[in-house]
Amino acid sequence: MKKGSIGRFLRFSKGWFLFSKVIFFYLRLFYRKIEVEGTENIPKHCPIIFAPNHQNALMDPLVVLYGNRMQTTFLARADVFKVPILRDFFHWLKMLPVFRLRDGAENLQNNDLSFNMAVEVLENRGSVGIFPEATHTNLRRLLPIKKGIPRLAFLAESKNDFSLGIKIVPVGIHYSNYENMHSTVHLRFGEPISVAQFKEEFHSNQQKAMLLLRDEISRRISHLAINIREANQYETIYRISDLFAKPLKNALRQKESSPKSEFDSQLAISRLMLCEDHPQIQSKKPIVEQAEAFINILNETKIHSLPIGIKPRFLTILYQKIVLILLSPLYLYGFINHLPNNLLLQRLLKKFDDRQFHSSIKFVWGLAVVPLFFVLQGVLVMVFTGNIVVVLAYLASLPVMVLFSKIYGHRFSLFLSALRLMHLRWLQADIHKRLVAGFNAVLDGLILSFRKP
Repeated sequence: MKKGSIGRFLRFSKGWFLFSKVIFFYLRLFYRKIEVEGTENIPKHCPIIFAPNHQNALMDPLVVLYGNRMQTTFLARADVFKVPILRDFFHWLKMLPVFRLRDGAENLQNNDLSFNMAVEVLENRGSVGIFPEATHTNLRRLLPIKKGIPRLAFLAESKNDFSLGIKIVPVGIHYSNYENMHSTVHLRFGEPISVAQFKEEFHSNQQKAMLLLRDEISRRISHLAINIREANQYETIYRISDLFAKPLKNALRQKESSPKSEFDSQLAISRLMLCEDHPQIQSKKPIVEQAEAFINILNETKIHSLPIGIKPRFLTILYQKIVLILLSPLYLYGFINHLPNNLLLQRLLKKFDDRQFHSSIKFVWGLAVVPLFFVLQGVLVMVFTGNIVVVLAYLASLPVMVLFSKIYGHRFSLFLSALRLMHLRWLQADIHKRLVAGFNAVLDGLILSFRKP
C-alpha cells in the first residue's frame, strides 16, 4: 500500500459507518447476547491503542469495534491481505498488515510502513488496535505478550517528545462458545495505561522500558480474561469454572443472570484454583484435589454438562421431552430448508484445520451467502405456487427457523445430558451417589472460599 493512502485511515468514513451498522446488526443476531463493560475506561480526546486478548480470529476485532464504536485501525496478520480484492477491502475497513517471520524474512521490512501509518493515526488522535499475543488460541489462556504495542507506542511518543499522551486500553474478550452461533460474548475494557509514565525508563534504557510496558499490558489483560496458565491442570480448572459458575452464583444468592455475572464467576473460580489473589495457597489444594476427582467421575460416566443440576427430576425431564416432541415438526421444517446451505458450509469448514476460524467463516457465510440461498428458495416457491403471499411468508420464516434450529439443537443436547443423569440415578445408583458427593464436595469448597465472613 502506498503511503499516500494514509488519508483513508485518518478521515471519518461515512461508508465504513453505514457498513458497520449492517455488520453490528447481524453481529447481534449471530450472538445471543453481547455484553460490554468498562466503556468509561476508554479515554476521550487522546490517541488510544486497544490491546485485546485474541481468541476468535475475525470475530475479535468485530466485537471490539462493536464495543468501542470507533473507526479503529487494526493491525492484522499479513496473510489475509494476499488476495488483491480482499486487500483493498481490508484497507477500506482500516486494517493494516503485519508480517511475521513465517511470512518470509524478506517481508519483515514492510512492517515499517504499517507501523509508520499507525503512528500517523495516533498523531491525529485516532485509535489503533493490536492483538498483543500476535496469534489466537483455542484455550482460555493468555499467550506470551509480544513487543508490538510497546514498539508502536514508544515509536509514536519518542517521535513527538512524549507529548501525544497515548493511552493503552487493555481489553478482555470472553466467548461462552468459540464456534457456535447463539453463544454469548462478554467484552470488558480495563483501565488505561499511560505510556508517558514510562518516559524516564525509555530514555535511560529503551529495551527495559519495552519489557516493563509489555509486562504491564500482560498483567492488566490477565485480570480481564480467564488465564489458565497451568497446562497440567487446564482441563480440571476450565471444566470446574464452566460447570460451577451458575451453581456457585445460586448458592451465594447472586440473582443477576448475564454473560458478565457468569464470566465473573468463571474468572473467580479459575483464579481461586490457580491460587491467585489468595495468600493461603495451601488451603486451596483440597479444592483442586476434589475437582480432579469429580472430573474423573464425569469422564467415567461420559457426562459433559449439568443442565438442570446434579439430581434431575423425572417430571422436569418428562416436560422437556414433551416440548421437544411437540416442536420437532418445526425443527424438521427448518432442517430441511437449510440443508443445502448447511452441507456447503460444512464442506467449506473442513478445509480449515484451525477451528478458531470457524465462527468467522460462519459469520461471513451468514452475511453474504445465506441471503442468496433465501432468494433462490423464494424464486423456487414462487415458481411452484405462483402466490406472492406464500412466498413472503416462506421468506419470513427462513431466518426465524435458523435461530429456532440453533436453540432447539442446544436444548436437545441438554435434554440428552439430563437423561443420562437420570439413567445413572436409576440404574447405576452407586456411581450416581459418587457423582453427587463429588459435586457437593467441590461446591461446598467453593462456597467456603467465596462466602464473606
